[in-house]
Formats: sequence, C-alpha cells, structure tokens
Amino acid sequence: MNNSCHQIPENEFHFLSKRLQRFVLLQSIKLDLSGYDNLTDKVISNMSQLLKMRSSSLQKVSLSFKFCQKISRSGFKDLAEGLETLNSLKNLNLDVSYCRKIDDKGVVNLSQILEKLTGLQSLCLALSETGSITNEALFGLSKGLKRLTALKFLNLSFNG
Repeated sequence: MNNSCHQIPENEFHFLSKRLQRFVLLQSIKLDLSGYDNLTDKVISNMSQLLKMRSSSLQKVSLSFKFCQKISRSGFKDLAEGLETLNSLKNLNLDVSYCRKIDDKGVVNLSQILEKLTGLQSLCLALSETGSITNEALFGLSKGLKRLTALKFLNLSFNG
C-alpha cells in the first residue's frame, strides 16, 4: 500500500469528482483507493453522484476500496444507487474486501441494483473478509444475478 494515499484530504476527492464531470464522453473509469484509511461514506456518496452524471456513457467501472475501514452499509448503498443509473454499463469490477462494516444488508442492496443492470456482461465482485456476510447475502445476490441474462463473465470472492 502506498502511504501517500492515506494522507489525501477528503475535499481532494470532491475536487476530483468535479474535474471528472468535464469528461462528458467518459466510457470507462478505474479508481483504486485501496487502503485509504480515511475514506468515508461522504466520499462514496460524492462518487455515486459522479456515476449518476455519467449514466448514459459509462460502460466500464472498476472501483477498489479494499481495506477502507470506514465505509459502512450506508456508503455501500449510496454507491449501489449510483451504479443503478448506469444503463450502458457492460463491465463492473467492485472490490470491497476487508471493509468490515459492509454486511448482509449492504450486499442485498447491491444485488437489488445489479438485477436492474440487464446489459451487464462482466461482473467481478470481491467481498472477502467484510463484516458479517451470511447465507442471506448470498441468497440475495443469487436472486439478483439470475436476471442478468447478458452476463458472460462472473468472478465472485467471499472467503473469510
């Protein structure tokens, strides 16, 4: 992990979101914030708003929040709601491994959003070592996945 990442102030993420708004034809976004200790639900909410603004153009989204301990079910729900608006989304890669505050309800919220992304062709979802993921979350996720008829590639990780 890069230690300089840990010191980026929260307002810098807001600034980044504002700058990304300028790219009206943006089709792909990859953001790796793994290990950023101070990443909060507020930052996730700002990212969700950015996704909503790009709803017609984004086809590929890759977000990694691995080891971001302050992301809670609330932030995860906001993120899912941002993803819901991406009607052109074909590829989604989401890593929230070791985000200990994400639980069954967060995963169920995400799965309810995923079932609406009918054009999704590739899904990679990493939920290893999150909070308390039980069979309830896995059942909810399986319900959401069965509606993704365009899905060609699926990678799920749940160990721990």
